Amino acid sequence: MSSSRFTKLLANSFKLATSDLANQYALPVKSMTGLVVSNFTAKKSRNLNEKVVERIDPGRDDFVFEIGFGRGDAMKMCYDRVKDGRGMVFGVERSGYMNEKATKRFVLEIAETDKIRIDSAVDLRNLPYPTDLFNHVFHVDLFYFLQNDALIDINRELLRVLKPGGILTCGMEFRRLKTLTDHGILEETQWDPLRYLWTLEQAEFSDVQINYHNDPKMGDYQLITARKSADPLDGQDPEELMKELEMDMKKERLAIAMMTLGDVKDNDQQNSSIWKADLSGGSNGDRNVSMEFKNAPSAALSTFSQILKIGTSTMDSTDFPGDVDGLRLEISENLFAFSVVVLGFGVGLVAS
Repeated sequence: MSSSRFTKLLANSFKLATSDLANQYALPVKSMTGLVVSNFTAKKSRNLNEKVVERIDPGRDDFVFEIGFGRGDAMKMCYDRVKDGRGMVFGVERSGYMNEKATKRFVLEIAETDKIRIDSAVDLRNLPYPTDLFNHVFHVDLFYFLQNDALIDINRELLRVLKPGGILTCGMEFRRLKTLTDHGILEETQWDPLRYLWTLEQAEFSDVQINYHNDPKMGDYQLITARKSADPLDGQDPEELMKELEMDMKKERLAIAMMTLGDVKDNDQQNSSIWKADLSGGSNGDRNVSMEFKNAPSAALSTFSQILKIGTSTMDSTDFPGDVDGLRLEISENLFAFSVVVLGFGVGLVAS
């Protein structure tokens, strides 16, 4: 075998080994490589897990939730804090191998105390928990392996299960992640903290921030935190809230008027009218309402004119105050369709 072919074989073997290590780091499976990688990862991240648990500082009656618990070191730390109270520790792990290892580790605690619950979740966007359950949610070495679109949805799900005022905490250690990047296990874009901060904001968390810390034993480490607002109106623009309220009132009045008119029977199908509302944006970006009426009774025209405050009997390309997109969606979901089409009125309405 020539030296070039031998070199190429070594390079391909190294590439395959690196790819296997990366896959095992992301999702360990039951194998020799999975055993070695999971043990190595647990050892290297133990100090960081300690710092995260110290930061969240769960009380004895708190409900704590960890995503991606690995071998369960951080769950054990949390269990020691809640075991004498009414609190519980929950964990979700995508890796069946890690799930099995942690279940064996906590078999007595699960059976005798009911203080630890381990669940398997293939899709983290659909967690098996009710809304507003947990005081604390945390994870270490998780988001690096998730795409942005999925990560936003996952964070929305984490926001859902958090109690109002609850905190999400993510532990990172840049130095260790940089080493993994140098060895081809991770790419730097995967663990970019700005990417995760952005997805938290997109998921509508409050007080999203990253804090830098230093510990004599482990060196520098980073904690990302985000809060679920205790006030549903927290952080919202008062003017936008008033606009939404105004739009809700208009939509409610419109729905009532349409249901009232819909109670009138149409006895003349041949001369039935078509009322059509086209809610679209103007060419210059303005919001307009264009309504087309054929043989519509004047009483109905007056009703719609008052509701929408358009102020014209023809209702043709008149500026509409409010969120047309919101109105379009609401009508589409709760009435008949986005383009409000009402069949069956017309001459029958006048005759009745």
